[in-house]
Amino acid sequence: PPPPDPAKPPAAGRRARAFTPAEVCAAAVTDLGDEYFQRTPEEIQAEVARKRAQRERDSVLTTQAWKDKNRFGWEGDGPPGGFDAGKPAVVRVRMPDGVVLQGDFGRREPAGAVREFVASALREPHRTFSLTFLGKPVTEDDEGGAAAKAAAEREQAKRLGGKGAGYAAAGTVEGAGLFPSALVTLKWTDANTDGGKDALAAALMESAEPLE
Repeated sequence: PPPPDPAKPPAAGRRARAFTPAEVCAAAVTDLGDEYFQRTPEEIQAEVARKRAQRERDSVLTTQAWKDKNRFGWEGDGPPGGFDAGKPAVVRVRMPDGVVLQGDFGRREPAGAVREFVASALREPHRTFSLTFLGKPVTEDDEGGAAAKAAAEREQAKRLGGKGAGYAAAGTVEGAGLFPSALVTLKWTDANTDGGKDALAAALMESAEPLE
């Protein structure tokens, strides 16, 4: 059979899943040391925040190394091999209530497909929101002329003798840094809500799994 088209949704679909956050105390998952019990509450809170920030920085570095390994299909100076061009991007979106939404995307689908997927999974689909990854906005395919920029980059690559395949083109899932996986943050940009508890649709929450 022909290989899957990375510019289209995966053959298996989005495979939408929801994960609920683990209910744990921050101090229980933080290595505070023996001096913990000799500190003031303010000092303890500062230590928890510092170690949480360090874990997040370490996670970003690990994720980037893993992205490079999966993107290029080799480790270190080894030869390419084992790279699956049809492998979908696994994108997780953290909601304001802590619930995580997960979906699969073709690596060269428009980045706007992530927004469309999220909107379709909301309990209140009329709500407006922003999506960010590592502090940068995940934009629509044509926002800021991204589609035109990607086309210009492909044409320039052809003129210069490059592949012209639009690798990591602006406005795509891969170009936004979401391949092979990413954790995106959602923030509401309105207050137009009925005040319900869940951000995601009931069908997703009914099958939600604990986030490990």
